[in-house]
Amino acid sequence: MQLEFMTMVMIGLSILVLLIILRYFPIGLWFQALVTGVRINLLQLFFMRIRKVPPRTIVNAMIEAKKAGIDLDRDAPWRRTIWQVDTFQM
Repeated sequence: MQLEFMTMVMIGLSILVLLIILRYFPIGLWFQALVTGVRINLLQLFFMRIRKVPPRTIVNAMIEAKKAGIDLDRDAPWRRTIWQVDTFQM
């Protein structure tokens, strides 16, 4: 009897953890980006969701840009600002 109860509790907790993971890791959106050739990491989508940035908007814009022949990198603006800072003028 106790083994059946523990099994049900473990199944319930597993389903709860799976739902939480699916909520914060947009796997369907990541797969859509992967199929269309947009290079974006699953962790990047996770961090967008944590920062309250709508990942669907970003990924859809990247997909449209890819279809139009424009190569976008999600981290490119950040890298440009970091590398173009002139430390001697600070």
